[in-house]
Amino acid sequence: MDSVPDRDVTGFLAQGTSLNHSGIHSAPGKMPSGVLVQEVKAKTKTATSDSACPFLTQPLAAFTTAPAGKVDPIPLPQWQSTFNKLGSLPAKMDGRWVESDVANFVKKLGDFNSNDATDLQKALENDALTKAGWFGRYWDDMYFKLRLATPINVSFALKLNLPEVDTGTSSEENHSFYPVSGAILGAYEHLQMIQEKRLAVDQERGKALCMSQPEKLFGHRKACEDKDELIPCPQGKAQHIIVLSKGQLYRVQVSDESGKKISVHNLANTLTKISRKPKQDDAVDLTPMTSGNRNECAELQKDFVEFSEANRNVWQQVEDAFCCVCMDDSGGGDDSGKQLLAGIGSNRCFDKSLQFICMDKGEVGVTIEHSAADAGAWLPMANRAIKLLNSAEHWDGELASNEERLAPEIDDNMRSRLASASDHFKSDLSQVELKEVNVHNISQAVLKDKGVSPDAFYQLVFQLAAYHAGYDHPPTYESVSMRQFKHGRTDDLRSYSPEVMKFLTALNRGDVSDDGKAELLRNALDAHKQKIKDCKAGEGICRHLFALEKKWEELHPNEVADKPELFTDPVYLDLVKRSTLSTSCVADESISRFIFGPVENGGLGIAYYPTEHDLRVTVSWQKDNEKGQLFAASLERAANQLLEILGIERR
Repeated sequence: MDSVPDRDVTGFLAQGTSLNHSGIHSAPGKMPSGVLVQEVKAKTKTATSDSACPFLTQPLAAFTTAPAGKVDPIPLPQWQSTFNKLGSLPAKMDGRWVESDVANFVKKLGDFNSNDATDLQKALENDALTKAGWFGRYWDDMYFKLRLATPINVSFALKLNLPEVDTGTSSEENHSFYPVSGAILGAYEHLQMIQEKRLAVDQERGKALCMSQPEKLFGHRKACEDKDELIPCPQGKAQHIIVLSKGQLYRVQVSDESGKKISVHNLANTLTKISRKPKQDDAVDLTPMTSGNRNECAELQKDFVEFSEANRNVWQQVEDAFCCVCMDDSGGGDDSGKQLLAGIGSNRCFDKSLQFICMDKGEVGVTIEHSAADAGAWLPMANRAIKLLNSAEHWDGELASNEERLAPEIDDNMRSRLASASDHFKSDLSQVELKEVNVHNISQAVLKDKGVSPDAFYQLVFQLAAYHAGYDHPPTYESVSMRQFKHGRTDDLRSYSPEVMKFLTALNRGDVSDDGKAELLRNALDAHKQKIKDCKAGEGICRHLFALEKKWEELHPNEVADKPELFTDPVYLDLVKRSTLSTSCVADESISRFIFGPVENGGLGIAYYPTEHDLRVTVSWQKDNEKGQLFAASLERAANQLLEILGIERR
């Protein structure tokens, strides 16, 4: 779900597990790692009522190295193959652009092929021999050099589908913190397995996946001028969390040096106690230190820690925590999903890789900072939380309830700067609209019996709904997991294809028969399925083209004005970079909601999390984009139209 990098739009997306991608099948009750997950319900019950980063403490190299499994490096595509694929697209999409624009694109592509491509390809071939491979450092730069605010533009959110929890005679208030307490302790166990190199290598169809992403879970993205840093969670059994409530920070010890940990019961008691504490006069919400433009966040954090030793200690505790727990003020929760994404813009630490969100009725969400790992790498942690909550033996612990309030020292100037940054972030957040849509009774089994890939079908639903909403040939991004390769993250599948264009163009034409429309639709579905296979084989073109562009910039740091014109050509941007519709899928029983923000102004973020029988989608858009609501309202109609054309009944 990461979109194509280096675009002048509003962000990136989160990537999880995509249905029916070659090599990925998320069967009911089975994680991509092969770990069985029992059926769960998302409810609870009670029985009764002098550097850019002067305070960076650990280098990236401090991350542990777990067995990565026997995986091959990402293959470097041949330039001639990429050249041919890219050059053939405009002719196959006749009418998408005016002839003069296509002619300009063809000329620029030819110039790049003649003048630059061969040398850049050779340079990438040399990079492919290094440990990072031909793409690794460009991927990191894509995230860490991004200066846009992370909450809307980078992070993604999941709602955990945790099991029922019977806590006997616990009060309803205390009981509501049991699920999140179990999830926190499940995360702690997962962290310990990572650090002790006991984490099983994830499998996909019996083949090992690269474990470089799980190694980096539970870290902290440090805001630095021009380029951020990812710092790991400190090694050791002694671990703590930071709880954010009413503009106040609390440190809670989860385990000590000997490995003794707090019990689910005592942790729930601690969280209940914190939730009851009133807001103090000296409370100040530090969310703005992580919610804005990254250079502005870096400046705020630098000034904050340099103001006093107390502040330095406070922020060190925040950085060292393996996760944060967020309690919203009154009004922080709503049905749209904004509570998961950012709440009302307070009581958050968006630099932390993992934030647990305490929701109504004991429900639990997580907000994930995306630079370290995609959603698929986090799913085993969610499964571990489910296992812990289902097993009473994991509830025990020896540490008592504990909390320590961390009180920063804030002068009037810093308080004013934080308030201004907070107002700006809350204003941006207010412009984001979210809508969940459930299209029921679309059987994956029936689709497969008819030779239709469910994921390809969903993507065609999105294209047709966008057509009904008034989008004209929208550039569309879909993420494809690449963890079958060393250091693989995602590839970029461009879902709006020549075959999709032909189908949509013919849909309302009276001179095209029903059989003709069905044939065009199946051609579009088959083309999408083939694109997935190409990406999974390492034969996609978008990441290759991005690496060629970044390599040129690396070799010509002082020649920005002479950059090949291909990379800014409007046809090229439509074909390779723009993501008017940005789509990503997480399909797993441990998840009941998936959310990320819109990627382009005027575009849509389409997070989908289907089950065997339902297509569940959360759509995000900017408030001034009238097409967003129309798209959400058109999903049901689009699904019905496609099923009718294919002769498939909803059941």
